[in-house]
Amino acid sequence: MSWPGTVAWRMVAGLSLIGLCGCDDTLVGGGRDLLPRHVEGRYEWLFDGFRDTLPVGQPSVQLIWDLPADWNGEPFRVYAREPGQRFALIATVTSCGTGVCRYSDVNVAPGATYEYAVATHDRRTGAEVAAAPVAVRVPPTTRPAPPQDLRVVALDSALYLRWRDGGVGGALWKYLVYLVEVEGQAAMYRVGESDAAAFLDTRVRNGRRYAYRVAAVDTFGHVSALGALAAGVPRPDAALVLLWARPDDEARSGFRFPTSGTASPVVPGTSAAAQWRLDVDGGRLIVAPLGGTEIVGPLPSSALACGPASDPTCQAIERAPTSGWIAAPLPLEVGATYVFRVRGEDGRLHYGKVRVELAGRDDAGRRFIAVGWAYQLRPDEPSLLRSPTAAADRQPLGAP
Repeated sequence: MSWPGTVAWRMVAGLSLIGLCGCDDTLVGGGRDLLPRHVEGRYEWLFDGFRDTLPVGQPSVQLIWDLPADWNGEPFRVYAREPGQRFALIATVTSCGTGVCRYSDVNVAPGATYEYAVATHDRRTGAEVAAAPVAVRVPPTTRPAPPQDLRVVALDSALYLRWRDGGVGGALWKYLVYLVEVEGQAAMYRVGESDAAAFLDTRVRNGRRYAYRVAAVDTFGHVSALGALAAGVPRPDAALVLLWARPDDEARSGFRFPTSGTASPVVPGTSAAAQWRLDVDGGRLIVAPLGGTEIVGPLPSSALACGPASDPTCQAIERAPTSGWIAAPLPLEVGATYVFRVRGEDGRLHYGKVRVELAGRDDAGRRFIAVGWAYQLRPDEPSLLRSPTAAADRQPLGAP
């Protein structure tokens, strides 16, 4: 690395004094403390978007420090060197935020280590007071692998994205989710981030086609290429229903089995109509029965319903259990089925089932689940057998 000019430096009382300070401590000009405080340096990849599907950016070192105790608008000089070289002045910083100063050095090379020293320059005396140097290593710029197998699940007024780690593993920091097409028209809009291999987009309209790509970001901030494109169309007749955890969205946390295919099962979690709700206990999601509802679960299952076209290994709960009913909350388990015994509008006992298909957080950080359901309209009838087609149509069992 080549910077214009060099200066010598020496250590006095644990501090680096650069240039001609003319003092033996941090005080200059009438006993004023001008020592930059809490100087820190860190590596950061400056991401500048994508060119086609490839990331654009550059490595940098970010310096940050607190203002001196007696600072009165004095400028700061930033010095740097590579090991074995002399310090060189690389910048003068004259503008700082409230109590904090920053400098970004983009003249760095991957794989190199740099030392930085920050000095306050007293313009009246020409003296400088500098904090001890900090060392920062710039790692090699290795682009992480992009996510694989992106899938888009259609929901009512929402799309759920899930994918597989492309090989970043423990070096993963987060994922960036991009909307790249709307109704065939090209777009490039970051709709959100996720620290899990899933994302819920609730800013979509039923009947419109949306296409997405996802990129991975490692712990150094390096961004992968965009993964393969996948698209979906949200629709009101989607087989899955979304519920949010009561502390995050009480109005959409409750569930009541509908008696018609057009009614929504989602009700407020504190409503007297709610038969159960999605809640939280000790940081974990739970299924909480309400108003005399009893529940059995979580029961192993691979689908809400099985039929002639299903995989031979398909496993679904087709009949309500004869025992094991409780009126207490149960832990939520993705991929499991819960069977409910509820008091219907006719005052008699009815059975229903819910399978938890998905669980995650939306772009606001709220916890949610997506469930499929079936409800037996005939009172006291434990059969929960139905065709996968009927399940997709969200029709209660026994409906005309």
